[in-house]
Order: sequence, then C-alpha cells, then structure tokens
Amino acid sequence: MGPLGSITSRCNASCAFCAWKDETSQRDELTTTEIKTLHRAARQAGFVWLTFWGGEPLVRSDIGEISSYASHLGFTCTLVTNGSLLAKKMDRVVPCHCRQPAKASPCFSVAPQGVATHSE
Repeated sequence: MGPLGSITSRCNASCAFCAWKDETSQRDELTTTEIKTLHRAARQAGFVWLTFWGGEPLVRSDIGEISSYASHLGFTCTLVTNGSLLAKKMDRVVPCHCRQPAKASPCFSVAPQGVATHSE
C-alpha cells in the first residue's frame, strides 16, 4: 500500500496530451519540508511505497533530498519520468532507489519517445 501523488506540476516538455503541459510555476507546489512531513505521516500510517511523478519530478532541485528521505524512512520508491533529466540527476535518485530491499528492484518508468517526440 502506498500514497500516490504528484510532487510537482512543472514539466520540461509540452506534450499535447498532458494536463500539465503549460505549467512552469512553483506557486502551488509543496515545499521540501511539507513533502517530508507527509511522507513521515504516510510511513507511520503503514504505507510502504511511494511513486514520484508529476509533471516531471526531476525538475525539482530537491528531488535527491526527497528520494533520500523516503528511502531512509523505509519506503520502496518508484519514479515516473520522461527521462530527459535522468542522466543529469541519476546520481541524486539512483542511490536512493538502489537501497531498496533485496526483493525489490529499483523502478523507473521512462517515456520511450523522449522529450523531443513527446513535445511535438
């Protein structure tokens, strides 16, 4: 059982099919502290996994801190991404996801078309 919620509505692509294609503002985005508080409460309530998605979760400058904290709490984490920022931020998110229990594999859902195709 796990909570599922967008950690940002911002995205670096403008896919025609996406509800967040025109979002570039952080105005309604939760802070790092607010997200950590929610994750801590979810873990205490018995949740065991988290899915980071958005928008594009890797546009957050604090994605590494958020992922690390969730891993520290004992969550099994998944990340849904368009993949365009994965190479740049891999070192921030992969170590957190690779500390998963031995029975679980790191899970990344990457859009196979990439941003160039997605944004057309």
